[in-house]
Amino acid sequence: MSQSSPSSKPHAEVAAANIRALNDINKSIPVLLSSSGQAIASLTLGSSASPSSAKADFMTYTTTFFTTVSSVSTSLHAQVRALETQGIIPPSSAADDGNMTTNGKLGNLDVSWLNSRVADKVCVGKEGEVWAEIRTELEKVATEKGLDVKSGEEKMELD
Repeated sequence: MSQSSPSSKPHAEVAAANIRALNDINKSIPVLLSSSGQAIASLTLGSSASPSSAKADFMTYTTTFFTTVSSVSTSLHAQVRALETQGIIPPSSAADDGNMTTNGKLGNLDVSWLNSRVADKVCVGKEGEVWAEIRTELEKVATEKGLDVKSGEEKMELD
């Protein structure tokens, strides 16, 4: 029996194929970064490059950049279609259906609950730090103005 149907492949084989494809896509990212950096660098006429050669370089690097972006985009869309075909992720048409998603596609995750848990620990500590800084600054100003920090009264100088 032929295993030409993608759904008849073992899960490990499908996962390995998808990982290899994503690894190939990943190899294009340095090309994107390099070509975008070189395009920007070609706009600065720091070296002995003439404006016409700088323009030609810029066009070459931007063409490489946009060609690579297009290739990465096409490959990622192909990966999404492959994962949908295998049933690993829901079809994008179902994911966009408002009836099947809850909480802005976050499912049952309660973001406010997460924020409240983080805020309690972080905010209390930060609040103490802020009050300590305020106290230090106020004491410094009071000392410079000649106020007694403990009682809040002005110190009197005798002649």
